Amino acid sequence: RAVASFGGLTSIESVVSTLGSQLPQILMGKVFAFDTVGYYVRSYRLAIMVQRLFLSSVNWVTGSELGAMHRAGADMRPLLIKVTAYTLVVAWPALLFMAIEAYAVIGLLFGEKWLGAAPVLQALCIAQLLQLIAGQANAVYIATGDVKLKLRNEVILQSIALALLMLGLSHSVLAVAWLRVGFGAAHLLVHMTALRRYVGLDFATLGATVARPAAISVLFGLTLLGLRQALPESWRDAPLSVFPLAAAMGLVFMLLLVVFRHPLVGEITRLLDRRRAV
Repeated sequence: RAVASFGGLTSIESVVSTLGSQLPQILMGKVFAFDTVGYYVRSYRLAIMVQRLFLSSVNWVTGSELGAMHRAGADMRPLLIKVTAYTLVVAWPALLFMAIEAYAVIGLLFGEKWLGAAPVLQALCIAQLLQLIAGQANAVYIATGDVKLKLRNEVILQSIALALLMLGLSHSVLAVAWLRVGFGAAHLLVHMTALRRYVGLDFATLGATVARPAAISVLFGLTLLGLRQALPESWRDAPLSVFPLAAAMGLVFMLLLVVFRHPLVGEITRLLDRRRAV
């Protein structure tokens, strides 16, 4: 009975989450023109790509480790703080790069006819910045097996998302995209219930955790804006400008990690030493 109950609640949560992710496309298709909806769909897929690359794989590994710690009664907060700090310091600059270079990225991937999607992509990337703060909440649900809390929180979030969507539908696709920023804030607030209950993580500790990734990301973004200004105006949003800027910002990112003495530098160094030893 316990297994059936757990499986049933998990399935319901999965259905609610899937419907919530697909509902904007369905409803927008009834209100806006086909090409305008296409702007949102392509932008959304790009914006969540960072989340899928970093969180989907990390959450399962972190969830397993947190699960062992939860069963042993150990303090899960140090590991969660570490993983959150590592994830944000990589994902935030990636999202900022995509937001600032939105016109060039869209032009490179989809062509000039899709440039109308660039402002939508910028809004969705900002929304993802907020959602990633509580990105490890799913790992906590995996670790504790509290599927009831996960389902409750998902229902709350999708209800908020639906309300914001209905508000945005009365304006424009861009309004729908910017209202996702509000959903990002709600995502953080709602999932903090799990982080506070099982990990003892409060907003003060979370703020201290994200401070260094935030500082690195802000300087990363300002540097990218400065480099864009140094380019000839005809090159600033040119699709091919993505490659030299990405290479330059990769070096800037590594320099910022060293300047701020982020522990990720030590992890990278140890990984390289192990590869040399092999």
